[in-house]
Amino acid sequence: MYKLLLAVDNEQLGNDLYEKINWHAIGFHHPYLAYNEQEAVEALESKVIDAVGVRMGGADGKKLSRYLRYGRPSMPLFGVEEDSEKQTEIMVELRRILDKLHADDSDEYYDTETVMTMIRDDLTHQMLCGDIDDYGRVERTLDYLRSRLSKEDKVILYDIDMPQGEIYMWEHNNPEERRGRLESALRNNFFGRYVDDAYYAVAVVNLRHIRLAVIPAEGTDSDEEDFRRRADAHVKDSFEMVKNYLDLDMHVEKVTELENLRALTALRLG
Repeated sequence: MYKLLLAVDNEQLGNDLYEKINWHAIGFHHPYLAYNEQEAVEALESKVIDAVGVRMGGADGKKLSRYLRYGRPSMPLFGVEEDSEKQTEIMVELRRILDKLHADDSDEYYDTETVMTMIRDDLTHQMLCGDIDDYGRVERTLDYLRSRLSKEDKVILYDIDMPQGEIYMWEHNNPEERRGRLESALRNNFFGRYVDDAYYAVAVVNLRHIRLAVIPAEGTDSDEEDFRRRADAHVKDSFEMVKNYLDLDMHVEKVTELENLRALTALRLG
């Protein structure tokens, strides 16, 4: 069972959640409780903790946020709710994330950061393919993963046509496997992930249709016009590399500027 820390500035809230939730039934030990920044840091330094829930304001909240950002950058975080039923839903969701982080079902070794990256890539793939309509789930998962993606800034969405897609996929005896390999190559080797304070999320939707979302990182200072200019330039350069290395042509069919990450979640395939 997983071990948790609840860092809250309301002792009654901490006690209520400790008592009202059936922690063992959902795969957790009863959480450690901390009611200020010092207690939280001491717990993190002295105990094995798998995830931290934070609901702490004022100076203590700021200090703890800073500690977690720089001292525990890969520690999964989760929100703390006053309603025990809502909190239970959050914990069940977190349990699935932790199961993936701690899975030992292959001969390959993946560190925590790598697994978190893989989960985030899968989440953005589902968003681009229109498979997720619950923005609350998106927000919570990004928080669990300590994502740097901005939830408020504009997102640029490119719908891309790949004319030779059918030939490229069907040259392989397992087209679906090749689709996955192409998506990984585009993400890892061509568009990249974080480039110039932006995250490039890519999904090979079908044999010809590729979607690319450019999502600003939190705290990006550039204005929207400059952000769009840099994104367009990077996409153009990436197209040239794909042509040079894979001999595949790519063309932008449509560019959509979305108000924020929520708008990306609301998208559907046309």
